[in-house]
Amino acid sequence: MQYLFEGQYDDQCSIRSAQQVFKNALENLTSIINGLRYRFATHLMEYGADTKFVQELMGHADIKATKR
Repeated sequence: MQYLFEGQYDDQCSIRSAQQVFKNALENLTSIINGLRYRFATHLMEYGADTKFVQELMGHADIKATKR
């Protein structure tokens, strides 16, 4: 039998190892999504979008966060 996640010492990995794999994948996905959001906002500002509009779109409470 083949397993999706093979263990280090046997054929089947532990539940904890599988949980860690998914946790790491979620953290990586979150980083990628945040990077895409900020690149999108940067492009909007470069092409002349209103700073206040971008602030609301990004959900920033402080305009300083948008201007960074």
